[in-house]
Amino acid sequence: MKCAICGDEVDTENPFMTGGVYGKNPITWRMAWMHGYCLENAIDDTKTQPAKSIQFENRHDEYVFAVQ
Repeated sequence: MKCAICGDEVDTENPFMTGGVYGKNPITWRMAWMHGYCLENAIDDTKTQPAKSIQFENRHDEYVFAVQ
């Protein structure tokens, strides 16, 4: 399985060996396998992106709300 963000291989059988995380991709908002560090970087990037809805301050707030 490939990381949805960087495209490098993620071992889904042993995710801790490759730093794999299965969760909501902050870029596409779809569930996917990602590296933990790719996920962290993508989440950090959302803090500087404008929100698509006026009820949120930035894209990060939307992401946190959607994950809950």
